[in-house]
Amino acid sequence: MTADHEYIGPTRMAALAALGVAAFALTAGAIRAALPAPDLFEGAQKLEYLRAHPDDVTALIVGTSSLFQGLDPNVLDPIVQETVPDFRSFNLGARSMKAFESDKLLREALDALDGRVKWVVLEAQHLSPVVESQYRGTLRNGDWHDLRQTWAVLRIAIEGTRAGRHWSWWIPMHVETMVSRYGNVGESERLLAALTGREPLREMTTEEIERGRGYISIEDDMGEAWRARRERFLDEKLPVYQERVERLREGHTVVFLDSQLDVYREQRAFLASRGVTVLYVMPPYDMTDRFAKQLAERGEMPNLLDYADPDLYPELYAVEARLDQGHLTREAAVRWSERVGRDLAELLREE
Repeated sequence: MTADHEYIGPTRMAALAALGVAAFALTAGAIRAALPAPDLFEGAQKLEYLRAHPDDVTALIVGTSSLFQGLDPNVLDPIVQETVPDFRSFNLGARSMKAFESDKLLREALDALDGRVKWVVLEAQHLSPVVESQYRGTLRNGDWHDLRQTWAVLRIAIEGTRAGRHWSWWIPMHVETMVSRYGNVGESERLLAALTGREPLREMTTEEIERGRGYISIEDDMGEAWRARRERFLDEKLPVYQERVERLREGHTVVFLDSQLDVYREQRAFLASRGVTVLYVMPPYDMTDRFAKQLAERGEMPNLLDYADPDLYPELYAVEARLDQGHLTREAAVRWSERVGRDLAELLREE
């Protein structure tokens, strides 16, 4: 006996497949929305704080730990306010943020603050698809892989691969990470937290965020562990740091991809559409190229305050000013905050 089977044409099959994908997406989104907040890194915590306290911020400082633990609003703001009285900043920086993660966090903060922000002090960052090994597969890395940021990083990875850079491996990794994000892969810990009533882990207390307006010195952040970190820097990594500073003096030409320039331009256009003035900062880091300076010279990074110059800012590169290769001591951070305050005031005076 032969069973009768109804013929399903390609149009109907496509419609059923689209319906299935839409049902999966809606279900996954509903599950994600119902889950409690994940364990929060400091950037997400600060965003949560801003949503609860939106009224006293007109400027955001956004970038990696170089800004997070380098620029103190309580030092910087009074200097800028002598020129711009309504400049009130909040440090939204976080450890090891990639440029794409910074952009997502910035967009969310601007939405939370609903037109209050007039200025963004934004760290000049490389646009690269490379993700450090300790962050691959983490919920934090997955969180920034929304459609916009994934499309941005994929464009750069694909063009870079075609240009001969060894970035082909990162293309499927970023696609997989985005799919995992929207499919709630790896969310068992949050589900367990929901079932057990566990509060999410936090990198900073609300009191710390409020007291420093998002800033905390690396010494206060690490407790006594900072001493061992600095001793290791002096004993093991100082020659490498000094070599990199010398290479920074020499500099080398950076070849920018069209997709990288497009992403920078898209971010500037977005900020302009929100009525926000972007002020770029290149921190006193031992990065061995001067990419921000080259972008500024091409008109792609206007309003740049470039501190990646050990000859112009020797006090920021002196060994006694460094806790390690990438971070200033508390005292040096105060001096840098004062310097950035004066430079921002001058820049805004010219606006």
